[in-house]
Amino acid sequence: MNKTTKILVWVIVLLALLNLTTIGTILYLDYRKKAENGEIIVPSTNTTPINGRFFRKELGFDDIQMDKFRALNHPFQETARMLIFDIDSMKREMFIELNKSNVDTLKVNDLAIKIGEHHAELKQQINAFYLGLKNICNEEQAIKLQNAFEPLFYEDGANNLMRNGNGSGYRHGQGFGRGNNQINNNNSN
Repeated sequence: MNKTTKILVWVIVLLALLNLTTIGTILYLDYRKKAENGEIIVPSTNTTPINGRFFRKELGFDDIQMDKFRALNHPFQETARMLIFDIDSMKREMFIELNKSNVDTLKVNDLAIKIGEHHAELKQQINAFYLGLKNICNEEQAIKLQNAFEPLFYEDGANNLMRNGNGSGYRHGQGFGRGNNQINNNNSN
């Protein structure tokens, strides 16, 4: 190999490394952005969705707080999503049964009890999630968190907890999610 060929090979290797580094950085930043935006959508009086971006921008969460938020958010989303899916399935099953000519009232009543149990478990999950978030906050952030979550507890916010206002997210009563981990069903209490 002559000197010019060696130089060209090294230039190509360096350009390939630069391209791989650039692609890796883009993928990492995209992953980080998606994780940060793990949309926690709670109805609020100012219609600002409560998501990862909200915690960073409005509450002023630092990187350590955001990591703690993500650690709370992911398992909560999974649990809430499963409960909501089950509730919706039981509601559909109940409605189908109610529209039969010979309604099995025992089955309908059993479904109503199971739906209630799932709702109770979901409320417990929301409470635990809120308390976990509250523990991450300093005093000023805790007040902002309280104000953001207040509609969920005082208005009929539980019915609209997952509405993100842009038509692309959850429309569930209680659940959290974003992007590829969202479901689009309606869950009214």
